[in-house]
Amino acid sequence: MNDILVVDDEGRTPPGVPSSRVLAMLQIDPPTSDEDLALFYQLSDYDARDVDEIPEATLLRQQGLRAYSEGHYAEAVGYWKQWASAAPDDADAWTLLGNACNRLRDTEGALQAYGRSLEIAPGQIDLALERARLLEQAGRTAECEELLDVYARSFPGDSRIIIAQALWLDRHGRRSAGREILTELVRQNPANINARLALQSLLDNPSARYANMHELLTVGTSGTSGLLGFGHDISSAELLTCPEASIFFDFLRDTAANAPQESIRELYADFLPLTDSIIEQFDASRLSDNWTALGTPLAAIAGTYDLRAGSDMSEAYLRLKRSDLLRDGFIEVTLSESVGAFWLYARRASRHLVRFGFDGDGFLRIQTWSDGELRTGDSRAWNRPGGDVTLRLEIRGDGAIGIVDGRPAFSTSLPIPKQIAYGWWSVAPFSPELGIARARISRIAAGPLASTIAVLRETDVSRAADDLDRLRPRAGELSAISPVLFAQRQDGSLPATALADLMPFRMFCSYHRLRLVPSVALDYDSYVTPESLVRIIREHRLDGLVLHVRAKPSPEWFKATTSLLESTSADLIVVISEKPLLPADPDPDETSATARIAALPPITLIELQRGSLLLHPSQKEWSVPATPFLSWPSAGRASETANPRLIVFPHALAEESEDSPKAEDSPKTEDSPKTEETEETPENLAPEVPEPPAPPAPATPESPAED
Repeated sequence: MNDILVVDDEGRTPPGVPSSRVLAMLQIDPPTSDEDLALFYQLSDYDARDVDEIPEATLLRQQGLRAYSEGHYAEAVGYWKQWASAAPDDADAWTLLGNACNRLRDTEGALQAYGRSLEIAPGQIDLALERARLLEQAGRTAECEELLDVYARSFPGDSRIIIAQALWLDRHGRRSAGREILTELVRQNPANINARLALQSLLDNPSARYANMHELLTVGTSGTSGLLGFGHDISSAELLTCPEASIFFDFLRDTAANAPQESIRELYADFLPLTDSIIEQFDASRLSDNWTALGTPLAAIAGTYDLRAGSDMSEAYLRLKRSDLLRDGFIEVTLSESVGAFWLYARRASRHLVRFGFDGDGFLRIQTWSDGELRTGDSRAWNRPGGDVTLRLEIRGDGAIGIVDGRPAFSTSLPIPKQIAYGWWSVAPFSPELGIARARISRIAAGPLASTIAVLRETDVSRAADDLDRLRPRAGELSAISPVLFAQRQDGSLPATALADLMPFRMFCSYHRLRLVPSVALDYDSYVTPESLVRIIREHRLDGLVLHVRAKPSPEWFKATTSLLESTSADLIVVISEKPLLPADPDPDETSATARIAALPPITLIELQRGSLLLHPSQKEWSVPATPFLSWPSAGRASETANPRLIVFPHALAEESEDSPKAEDSPKTEDSPKTEETEETPENLAPEVPEPPAPPAPATPESPAED
C-alpha cells in the first residue's frame, strides 16, 4: 500500500488509507472560445504532511492548477511559466500555459505556448486545430493554411484535420475544393456524422442536402451502436439543427413511441418539442427539472432565482429542455437585478442563434448570428427603468419579435435567415470579464406559440389591398399569409399562372417578416400531380404552398410529393375539408361568410415535413377549427399552444358595414403584447409610426463565439 497513490475526484480518504496517499483530480476546462479543444485532467492537491519531498515542477503545476480552477489566470500563467522553464521538454506545461493565456485573451502568448507544446508532442491534433483557429483569428492565414497542410500530410487518416482543412478552404473562397475533400471523406467513412454535417454546410443544391441527410439516417439506424448510441450521436453532434433535419421527424416520433426499451423511448421523447408552456414563479427559490442550469446559484431569496457565472465563465444560463425543435415559440423573463448583458436566446446552437436583450453599453438589441457573424439585427438606445423589467422574445414564422414590459421594442420584427432553423432556448447573463455576469430572476415563462396562417381569397387588387390593411394590426400574431392565388379549372387541370399579382402580398410579408405560402384551391377534383405543385413553386420562387382538398390524398401521393419537394427548399401544407373554406363563389356578405366558416367541421392539416416548417413538429397531422377573421381571439395565453390556427378572411360580395365588429377591436387580454398601432409607446421603445427596418446593428463587444 505504501507504493500506491489513490486518486479521487472529490478528495475523500477511503477507510484505512493514509491521507498522504490520496490525491484529488481537477478538471481543467478548455478555452471558452473553442469548446472542441480536448480537456486536460491533472493531479493536484497533495496532502504533504507525510510527504518528505515534492519536485519543484510538481508543486508549480499544482499551484497553477489551483489558481486556474479559481479563475486566477494571470497567477496560473506565472506558475506555469516557471514550470515550463524548469521542465522545458514537458508538453503539458506549455499546453496549460497556452490555455491560461487564451483565457486572458493573450493570443500571441497562447500561440507561442501551443507551438512549443506541439514541437515537443506533435500528435496533439485538437491542440493543433486550436492553434490553427487562433492563427486565422489573428489574421495570419498563411501560417494557418501551412499548419493544416502539414497535419493533413502527417495524419492523413484523421478526419478532424480533413474537416478543418475543408472548412478553411470554404471560408477563404475555395468552396468547391472543400466540398470535394469532404465528399471523399464521407465516401470513405459513411458513418462519420461530423464529416456529413460539415459536408451539409457546403452543399448548395437542395437535392444533395436531403440526399446526404437520408444517407445519414440510414447509416445511423443500421449502425452497431443501435438506437441508444445513435440518439446520443444526434445530441452531441447537434444534428437536428440543420434545416433538412425534418427528414428525421417521423423516425424520432416513431422511436419515442414504439422503441422496445424505456431508456430509448425517453431519450427520443426528449428530442420532441414542448407542447405546453412552462412557468417558473420560484416560490421556493428552486428551479424545476424543465431546465438545465450552468452557473453558480447564489443565496436563495424567496420568490427569485439568482444565477451567477462561475469564476472561470463569462456566462451563466438556464437552458429550456425539449426546446431544440421548437419553431414558433416564446421565452419571457421578469428580471429584478443583473450585472453585465442579459439575453434571451432562441434556436441556439454552436453555429447560430437568435437573441434579444440588452448589453452593457445602454442598448436594446435583437440579433441573429450564424458561423460567428452577425446576419441581421436591430438596436436602439435604452435606459433600463428601476425595479423589475419583463423581456420577451417571440419567434413567429420567419421573424423574431422583442418585447419590453408588454410593448414591442422595435417597429417591425427581425428576419431570421433560413439556415437558423432549430436550436435550444435559454436565458443568460453575460460579461466579458469572467465571473462577473449575474441575474436575479423572479419569473420565467416559455413554450410554443400557435403557428397562425391567414387564408384569403380576394384577388381584386384594390379589395385585396383593403384586406391586407385590415389584417395589418394583427400581423405580429401571424406566421404566414396564404392568399388563394392558384385555382383548379373545371377540367381538373392546374395552371401555373397566378390569379393576381403576387407583389402586394410579397411586400406585405417582407415588411412584417411573414412567410408567403399561397393557397392552391382544388375546387373540382382532389387530385393534383406533384409536378404541377413543384412547377408553381419554381416559377414563382415560393417558400411553400397550402393545398386545399376535399379528400385526403393517398399515401402514394404523399410519398411522391414529399420526394419531389426535396428538389426545392419549400414546404407544403395540405388542408383537408369536405366543404371548402373559401369557395370560388363568394358569400353574399361578411356576416354570412363568418357564420358559414364557423359552422365548418374541424379541418385537417398535414405538413409534408420538408423545407422550413411552419407547424409544430411534435406531430404530423392536426385537427383544428377554422376561425373566421371576425372571431379571431385576441392575443394572450390562448395563443401559447402547439395547436396551429387557420384564420379565414371572409370572401364576400358586400363590404363590411361600419357597425360590424372588427377583429382588431376585440378586447385585449391583460398579458397581450400591445402594438404600436393601438397604444402610445414611451421614448425608450418603438415609435408610434412604423419605420422601415433599421440596418443591422454593429456587433456587440461580445460575440456568440465568446458567450
